[in-house]
Amino acid sequence: MKKIVIDGRFIKHETDVHRYLIKKFKFPVYYGKNLDALWDSLNEIDEKTTIVLKNPDIFRKNYKNFDALLSLFNDLKNENELIRFEIKTNKTTKKEKK
Repeated sequence: MKKIVIDGRFIKHETDVHRYLIKKFKFPVYYGKNLDALWDSLNEIDEKTTIVLKNPDIFRKNYKNFDALLSLFNDLKNENELIRFEIKTNKTTKKEKK
């Protein structure tokens, strides 16, 4: 199973988000750098994958569309049975399971 960790500490500014996601998910150069493109790209995952979001409070502080991104990940795990989504805070891990 593949595990991809997205760490909010690396999001310092709004413009960091899609550059960071491109690296983490190894998206192609033509990736559209918006939430629609992210949905399309992630929905094509065809192997068991766990996406872990660490330090969500920092991410939220630096990305105005954080709630939409969170909804995207939650919808994605409901749409694609190969995807699991977890949120890790400093204190606990919240598992978002299908």
